[in-house]
Amino acid sequence: MSKEVVVIVGCGGVALHSLSAIAVETRLRAENSDEYRALFFDPDSFGLDNLGRQIVRPEPKAELLADTFTTYTGFPTVACIEEFNLNGSEKIVKDADRVVFVVMCDTAEGRQKALEVAERLHSRKREVWFVVAGNDKTSGQAFGWRVGEGDGIRDNNPAVEELLTENGTQCGREVEQSLEGNMCTAVCLRRVLAGLREGAKWVAARWGLSLEGTVRVWTE
Repeated sequence: MSKEVVVIVGCGGVALHSLSAIAVETRLRAENSDEYRALFFDPDSFGLDNLGRQIVRPEPKAELLADTFTTYTGFPTVACIEEFNLNGSEKIVKDADRVVFVVMCDTAEGRQKALEVAERLHSRKREVWFVVAGNDKTSGQAFGWRVGEGDGIRDNNPAVEELLTENGTQCGREVEQSLEGNMCTAVCLRRVLAGLREGAKWVAARWGLSLEGTVRVWTE
């Protein structure tokens, strides 16, 4: 019996707009796995400052996205209303054959911590995917790789290093533009997850309303 755990780090605007894409890809992968579970990490609740980009409801972001994910997929979820750490969920991940990280948090510290955990899990002979996504005002991008196989994407693409080391910019007063960026990132994230599912070692996707043509995808 094979088991997969999906770890969602950051449940804000990008995650909200990407949730259906993550759910669809999870269901497609479920054809080759017997048991699934998803963990959602975010310490924040929705508030008026999220107006225009996210749902405004007085409840923790992780709980809302976890409940919605279960509705989409039927798979069990755990909502962790805290900064990312696996201390309380270590057994869930430890028993998995594949762990898929989808990292959409605002801080470089959070993204780096998730990557460190992903690399540590891979060293224990698990299959680990790491996907990181983010946006600016009117465009989005996502990068994903199989840890231990596609790590070279970080050396060959400065944008990956930027996503991992620089704090995300909140668009605050420019909520319409931020919304556009969130939606563009959701499109890119679906393409990256699909590429990894189809066997790629690494996948990069970028698209924006100011860019000509369709989503730009690079893969190996």
